[in-house]
Amino acid sequence: MEIINVLAGPIIGGVIGYFTNYIAVKMLFRPLKPIRIGKYTLPFTPGIIPKRKPELAHALGQAVGNALLSKDELTKVLTSDRMRRTITDGIVKGVNDTLIERNIEEIGLSVFGQDSYEDKKDLLIEGVTGKITTGFLSMNVGNIIATEGAAALKQKGGMLAMFINEDLIASLATPIGNKVDSYVRDGGKDKIREYISNEIDTMETKSINSIIGGIDTTKVESIINQLYNSMIEEHVSDIVDTFDIQGIVEEKINNMAVRELEDLIMSVMKNELGMIVNLGAIIGFVLGLFNLFF
Repeated sequence: MEIINVLAGPIIGGVIGYFTNYIAVKMLFRPLKPIRIGKYTLPFTPGIIPKRKPELAHALGQAVGNALLSKDELTKVLTSDRMRRTITDGIVKGVNDTLIERNIEEIGLSVFGQDSYEDKKDLLIEGVTGKITTGFLSMNVGNIIATEGAAALKQKGGMLAMFINEDLIASLATPIGNKVDSYVRDGGKDKIREYISNEIDTMETKSINSIIGGIDTTKVESIINQLYNSMIEEHVSDIVDTFDIQGIVEEKINNMAVRELEDLIMSVMKNELGMIVNLGAIIGFVLGLFNLFF
């Protein structure tokens, strides 16, 4: 009986501490709506998350936007060896599929029609330029950049990583792809044409068979890398301004039901919030012990 009397205080303190912190955690999300008695609204209603949801959406959108698509971060991702290799390999494969692996007759008919190389040098330049440009445009570069950028952010971990999912990548891929494709069509194609024209000028003494049959993959890669580097250096700021990742994330969170947002946060912080509740029990128990001696 004496032991029960001794432990009663710490146990009661632990129970009170546990439920106090449990209620505090629940009050982050509950109640969902304000509770009114006549003209008065009860304090702490609705919960903190429902009440401050717009501010939370803005803050998270700003944080994710700055982390994922800051100029420095995007430049780092776009100029990484992995990204360069992905872009280069994809375009070279497209060039190989459309030029090198097709026989001479097919290429001649599709690019020049029935006319000879000597009479259709401009068509040769336009044809090869078009093939490379088409290969680039067919790669879905927007999805590649969005996926690589998201992967880079996920590797950092933390709360921001939980917002990087397939929906966000899909919403980024289209504007990124449109911006890149627009650059290739408006300015990039001229750069490709210039490189191709210079190469043909140095090979005019060779037969068309030698020119087409002897395409050097390293030269194609060099053209692609120069075009890609030029695009990144000149337009990375425009690309960042175009995406509005902050607005996308902010709108996505604002459109989420509070219960969905609760599930999202709990999926990441369940253990931490549980530790806070348990810490309340421990503190209450310790304070109960102190009361025995003071």
